[in-house]
Amino acid sequence: MADKELGLQKFAIKKAAAVGTPKSILIYGPPKKGKTVFATSIIDVPGFERVLLVDVEGGSSSVNAWHPNVDVIETPTAREFTRVVEALLNNELVEPESGLPYQVVIIDTLDKAQERQLEVYAADPKSAKDGFFKWGALKTWTAKMADYLHMAPFLTIFIAHQDDDKDESSGVVTTTVLLAGKSRFTFPSTPDIIGHFSVVTVEEDGKKAPRRIVDFTVSDKLITGQRYADKINGKFIDPTMEKIFRNIEPKRFEANESVTSTKGNK
Repeated sequence: MADKELGLQKFAIKKAAAVGTPKSILIYGPPKKGKTVFATSIIDVPGFERVLLVDVEGGSSSVNAWHPNVDVIETPTAREFTRVVEALLNNELVEPESGLPYQVVIIDTLDKAQERQLEVYAADPKSAKDGFFKWGALKTWTAKMADYLHMAPFLTIFIAHQDDDKDESSGVVTTTVLLAGKSRFTFPSTPDIIGHFSVVTVEEDGKKAPRRIVDFTVSDKLITGQRYADKINGKFIDPTMEKIFRNIEPKRFEANESVTSTKGNK
């Protein structure tokens, strides 16, 4: 039966070409290697000038020198984090200077937000009666939060730490996302793009030097898998979001550079 209260004007019909941009991205890896700076470099991509970093674990200080125009909001408790996410989804929280909605929201880090939410469920009286309550509640919370942010009118970039999961029967070690419970297996199905961020040692001119790298390679040893594998299935050395999006959406840059070139010729 038709829902007459839900008018068709609420639905925006688009051409497939208009929905070719990622809705959410997951970047995970070891701590303090540059994940946050990499994620906030999205502000250098045309069309993503209004960026909000939701700082869950107090790591935003690293961004100041690199991307000072990124807005930061700190959420040291589970309650504050939930309120900020709700405000963003309801369009209550906007960029102060322009009064316009944010184009990118970065969650730093997802595993810390989940850890605090788990503490909330563990303190619930239901946990004393049912040892599985907190895990089921956390899985539901993580799935809903991920789905809502994935379908939000802004790009969501999730940052998370990594964990090494060893299969005792085969001995194979898989580098996965540091999430509690079954969320470590279910959450990676949500983001459009998943990249593993790390620092590797490379040899240059006979000398060894550390280089940052983000790996999008589809592999059995990394939690990867993405809807843009035909464009970014590989490794990026000294990565920036600009490099990534030049592969995903080159037209985004062509339009911007055409305007710049036109201004320069006047």
